[in-house]
Amino acid sequence: MIINHNVTALNTFNKLNRNSNNTTSTMEKLSSGLRINKAKDDSAGLAISEKMRAQIRGLQQAQSNIQDGISLIQIAEAGLGNIQNSNLQRLRELAVQSANDTLTDDDRKQIQQEVMQIKNGINEIANNTEFNGIKLLNRDNGDSISTTTTEINTSPDVTAWNQYSTGDTQTPNGFAWNGNQYVTVGTNGSIQTSNDGKTWTSQISGTNSHLEDVEWNGSQFVAVGTGGAILTSSDGVNWNPESSGNNTENIYGIEWNGSSYVAVGSNGTILTSNDGSSWSTESSGTTDHLYDVKWNGSQFIAVGDNGNILSSTNGTSWTSETSGTSSSLFEVTWNGSQYAAVGSNGAILTSSDGSSWSSQNSGLSSTEGLLSIDYGNDNYVAVGTNGNIITSSDGVSWTIQDSGYSNTLNDVFWNGSQFTAGGNMGAVLVSGEKTTSTTTTTTNLKEQPLLYLQVGANSGDSFQVNLTNVTTIGLGIANIDLTNRQDAESAISKIDEALKKVSSERGKFGAYQNALEHIHNNSSNYEINLTASESRIRDADLAKQMMKFTKEQILSQASQAMLTQASQQPQQALQLLK
Repeated sequence: MIINHNVTALNTFNKLNRNSNNTTSTMEKLSSGLRINKAKDDSAGLAISEKMRAQIRGLQQAQSNIQDGISLIQIAEAGLGNIQNSNLQRLRELAVQSANDTLTDDDRKQIQQEVMQIKNGINEIANNTEFNGIKLLNRDNGDSISTTTTEINTSPDVTAWNQYSTGDTQTPNGFAWNGNQYVTVGTNGSIQTSNDGKTWTSQISGTNSHLEDVEWNGSQFVAVGTGGAILTSSDGVNWNPESSGNNTENIYGIEWNGSSYVAVGSNGTILTSNDGSSWSTESSGTTDHLYDVKWNGSQFIAVGDNGNILSSTNGTSWTSETSGTSSSLFEVTWNGSQYAAVGSNGAILTSSDGSSWSSQNSGLSSTEGLLSIDYGNDNYVAVGTNGNIITSSDGVSWTIQDSGYSNTLNDVFWNGSQFTAGGNMGAVLVSGEKTTSTTTTTTNLKEQPLLYLQVGANSGDSFQVNLTNVTTIGLGIANIDLTNRQDAESAISKIDEALKKVSSERGKFGAYQNALEHIHNNSSNYEINLTASESRIRDADLAKQMMKFTKEQILSQASQAMLTQASQQPQQALQLLK
C-alpha cells in the first residue's frame, strides 16, 4: 500500500475530465444542430464544407444576377417593340403613301413633317431606354476606347501626269467607269475599254458618228454623239444603237440622276429617258448649243454657248440662270457644296446654288480655252487647249500644272481613285500617285458594347449580351425624305431594312431571355443538390448525438462516484499505523 501517489484517483480523474469534455462537445452539437462547429470536429469535412458553402452563396447571387439580366433584356425588347410597331410601321405606311403621284408637293411636305416627328420619337426611345443607367439601344453610349493606327496612303498626285495611248488615232471625248472598267468614246465612233486607264482595247461601236459623252447608271453604259447617235451597252464591249426619236441634232452631254437620263446638245436640244432606249424631247427655251449637264442630288444644271446656264429639278422644265459671262461654257461639275463651270477664254464660274454665279481667275490667257472639269480627292481638275491642266482645292485659287503634253485635252474624269484625261490622237493622261504615311490617334471612339452577366459561381461563368444601335442613324433612316416620289420609293427599301434589323434584334433578345431562364433553372437545381451535400457533411444527426450525450452523462456520473472511492483508498493505510 502507498500513500504518496494515488494513481487510481489520478486515472479516475482523467476519465472524468474526458467524459466531461465529450459531454460538452455533444451539448454544443445538439444546441447548434451542426456536426462541425470547430476545425477539430472534422478538419477535412470543414474544408470540403466551406468550399461547398462558397459555391452555394455564389449560386444564390448568380440567380439574382440572372433575374436582373432578364429584366434588362425585357426592357430592351420592349423598347424595340415600340420602335417597330408604333414608329417604323407608320413610317413605311407614309413612304408608300408619298410614293403615289396623286399627291402634290404640298401634301408630301405635310407627310415629311410627320416623318420628322416619327424619327424624333425613334431617337427618343433609343437614347433613353436604359437599365440602372445603362443605355440599351444606343451603342454610342458604350465604353470609350483609344486607338493608334499608322496608315500608308496612296492618293492621286494632280501635279504629276503620265501619258499613255488608246492605240487608236481617234480622239477620246468622254470617259465613264463602272467600278471595274473604263469606257472612253470619241471621234468616228471610236470606243475603247481599259481596267487601269493605261492599257486600252478597241471595241466595235457600229457607228461612224462622233461620240461626245458616255454615262454609267449602275447597270448600263449610254453613249451619245453627233446626228442624234445613242448607243447602249451592259459591258462596254457589245453596243446596241438606240433611237433618239425625231432628233437629228448633235448630242454633247448626258447625265443620270438615279431614275432618268438627261441629254443635251446642239440648238438647245434636251432629251430625257428612263431607260436609255426611249427618248423624249423637252423644251429648253434656247437655241444655243448646250454642251454638258450635271445632277447635284436635287437639280440639273446645263451649260452652253454665250454663257447659257439652265436649271431644272426634273429634267423637263428648265429655267434660265444669269451667268454673267458671254464665254461658251463646255462643262460643269459639283463637289458636294459648289458648282464649277469652265469654258472658252479660260472662263471659270462657281456657284453654291446654280443661280448666282461668280467669275474666277484661271491664270490662263484669254486665248486659251478650258474644255472639261471634274472633282475628286478634294481637288478640282480642269483641262483644255495646249495641254493645259489647272487645279484648285476651292474653285477660287487655281494652279497651272505641267502636263508634259502640248495638244488639246478634251475631257477629264475622276473614277474614285485617279484622274484620267483624253487628248488628241488617242492620248490618255493619268494622274500620278503620292504616298504618305499617316499616324492617327483616335479617342472617344464608341464601339458596340457587350454586357457580361455573371451567371455562375465561378470565374468564366459569364453570359454575353450584345447590345445594338436602333437610332435613326443606326437603322439607316436618318436622312429619308418623302418630299418627292423617287426618294419615297427609295425610303421604302430603307425602312424595310430597318424593320428587318429591329425584328432580328428582337429575336436575339428573345433568345437571350430563353437561354437565361434555362440557366436560372439549372443554377437553382445545382444549388439545391449542393446544399443537400453540404448538409450531409456539416449538419448533426440529433438522434445519434442524443444517444452519445446520454452515454457521456452516465459515464461522467460513474466517474464522479469512482473518484470518491479512489480518494478514500489512502485512508486504509492509516489503519495500519494505529
